[in-house]
Amino acid sequence: MVKLVCLLKRKQGLTFEEFKDYYETSHAPLAIGYLAKAVDYQRRYLDPAMPGYLEGGEEMPGVYDCITEVWFESRADMEDNLAVLADSESAKVVIEDEERFLDRDQMRFFVVEDECRLPTGS
Repeated sequence: MVKLVCLLKRKQGLTFEEFKDYYETSHAPLAIGYLAKAVDYQRRYLDPAMPGYLEGGEEMPGVYDCITEVWFESRADMEDNLAVLADSESAKVVIEDEERFLDRDQMRFFVVEDECRLPTGS
């Protein structure tokens, strides 16, 4: 299993509620159409009332609004799916929609292949 993690920040001028509503009602349904090889697609919204801080209490610039996670069975599946998104027509549609609600300059992407978990509870 491999996971694509995206850190997303809302476009300036949008409230957190407007951002979340647009993502869930417009962008997520659009994105699903381009994620044929995805096993799972989750959006985790960060609490807008909790600013990010660096050690020592200094406020962290560029706090994100959402962590998007997309799982694939393999790296090859992820790369195949990303190739579809890189196609000029697909890219045009997705980018035009992202520009409606995202600060695209602040988007960050990571690939996670190994996850370590400690058992919790009693």
